[in-house]
Amino acid sequence: MKKIGPIKVIPGEKNSRFPYCTSLLLENNGSFALIDPGAGYFLKNLSIQEIYLTHYHYDHVWGVNLFLNNVPIFINQEDLPALSELGEFASRLGARQYFGNEYVGWWSKEIKKGGFLAPSLSPYNRPDIITVIETPKNIYPSDEEITLLGIKTIFLKAPGHSPGYVFPYFPEHGVIYTGDYDLTSFGPFYMSADGDIDLFIQSAQVLRMVDAQYFITGHEEGILERKHFLIKLVAFLEIIDQREDKIKSLISKGYSLEEIADSSIFYPVKFQKIDPWVRMWEILGIKKHLKRLGLMSQVS
Repeated sequence: MKKIGPIKVIPGEKNSRFPYCTSLLLENNGSFALIDPGAGYFLKNLSIQEIYLTHYHYDHVWGVNLFLNNVPIFINQEDLPALSELGEFASRLGARQYFGNEYVGWWSKEIKKGGFLAPSLSPYNRPDIITVIETPKNIYPSDEEITLLGIKTIFLKAPGHSPGYVFPYFPEHGVIYTGDYDLTSFGPFYMSADGDIDLFIQSAQVLRMVDAQYFITGHEEGILERKHFLIKLVAFLEIIDQREDKIKSLISKGYSLEEIADSSIFYPVKFQKIDPWVRMWEILGIKKHLKRLGLMSQVS
């Protein structure tokens, strides 16, 4: 666990890969606040006074379940609805768009019964999201300077990954939490129904402009100094173009939408077969690119 001023960086289990993420622990005068409690079950040993969520995605919020004793939970206004109702959570991720209205109702009932007898690489089979959604939440402002336990903080708005996505920035300490701008070889995630490719790219400019020295990713990499982060950010965003080049190549060969998905633009086919929501994201992500490229009419 590394510390920069009052900010402790807590790496997640399995190198902060899904369903885990890197968490931040803020400490001041014996009080503690946690940002994105997804690092692991070991977090339950901490005494926490406040929890802040950068967005609603499962790997960044499931740890709310470890602190159900009236610990205040805060999230941005735009992402609050997704953590207020189970059907809205599933719909934001793409279930309504891909499977239809009846599916969302069916899934909501089944997950409340305890889930499914199947492995899950997504929130599809994660019943503990129910208590996260049922837990009352407060709203923090975006793009305004506030104090967290007396520590100056700005939740810099960065839509694209989710509508309300933010980068927590601590100007007095030169630290920013980049979260899912994580520089992984997987690349950017915008495949949910409310994700947006162009906004994801535009929001990267926030990271280029911010006056920070230390950049903390939500998965795998961890702490990087400014120069190294910005170099790797270029390669991370280039994955978007690589995905589009592959899609265009497959279209030129006459591939159908399903055949393009089987060619793994985002996820290996073996993962798509294990989890229906992974297949959902594969298809929805391809459709986003097709629309962006103006090629929807060329694919059956």
